[in-house]
Amino acid sequence: MSLPSWLPLAVAGASTIVLVVLALILPRQKKYPSSPINVAFIGNSMQYYNDCPRFMEALSSGHINQNSCLHGGATLSYILLTGSGTSDIFNTENALRSDGTYDMGACSVPQLLFGYDDNLYDVANYNYDDDFIVESNPCSQGMYSYVVAEGLTGSAWDFIVMNDNTRHPGVEENREESIATLKGTYVAYFLETGATPVFIDTHAYGANAGGRDTSDFDGIPDFTSKTYYGYRLYADVVGGYLPKRQAPRIAPVGIAFLVVYEEDHDLWFKLFNYDDVHASPHGTYLQGCVLHATLFGSMPYQKTALGDVSELWSRARRMAPPDFPVMSFPTVEEARYLFKVAQMVTLKGYRPKSFVDYYTESLSED
Repeated sequence: MSLPSWLPLAVAGASTIVLVVLALILPRQKKYPSSPINVAFIGNSMQYYNDCPRFMEALSSGHINQNSCLHGGATLSYILLTGSGTSDIFNTENALRSDGTYDMGACSVPQLLFGYDDNLYDVANYNYDDDFIVESNPCSQGMYSYVVAEGLTGSAWDFIVMNDNTRHPGVEENREESIATLKGTYVAYFLETGATPVFIDTHAYGANAGGRDTSDFDGIPDFTSKTYYGYRLYADVVGGYLPKRQAPRIAPVGIAFLVVYEEDHDLWFKLFNYDDVHASPHGTYLQGCVLHATLFGSMPYQKTALGDVSELWSRARRMAPPDFPVMSFPTVEEARYLFKVAQMVTLKGYRPKSFVDYYTESLSED
């Protein structure tokens, strides 16, 4: 694997090169806050593949407490209507609690954020419209599931990490729908919880991968650039309603993927699962490192992130669809490289050559 262009290794002497590489790849780690931070995850399969919420618990060495509301394919609007869709996903041995129930996350966004949702009572009693709440919602399994979910939510959230459907931020018509939902619903949630919103700038994937229509984008760099532009607009809109201490953040996962796309195409393919859309363990590792740097302003402990990487998923409720075997985990060399990419993109502001900054261009046109 070739070294990236931004590693200044043009020095003489093999021993010097080794020292320089180690100094750059293993940056000094800042200390974590004295208490774990509370993070609510809202999104879709881009988060539940390889169980990103629990992965973040492990990657942060236990300095993140989390809960989630996730639904495959969901947009920011759709998940408000259907709630969670994890009853058929997080029903695994690793999700099983000591009381015999499963940790499937919250049943709805309000329940996740506030600890209650009056609309869910009818759902738990099976008195609901099938077109409104799908059967994959954990609370559709009965009142016991509702009570369990209700008792595990409503923390004092520090951050709300969220992602839209992958093809929404980069397409104007779709983006406008999400912006309206952010203004009409989520802003009030952010204000009431006092949490800082963090948008996951999701990665791009190849043309028509997994049967998805990508005709609005002209290749990976364009898909990546337009998606990031959309999330910058989301952050601008939301930020206009929030105090400075809650200024929205963007986790530039898509840009990190694009760096790998430019520098090591073979490794880029390894970032994807069998469907060429969702992240493999390699991809979730990169996503998690970017998220960690966005939340804490620093990289994970090296002994945690660069040790036996497979251990970071020892508590994962689900890795891949049940019909597919678990994919390989990053090697030590691959983990070091992905770790460094996340650091350079998130903390140093590095941007790959093929990235187009539509946001800055739009400002210069105004």
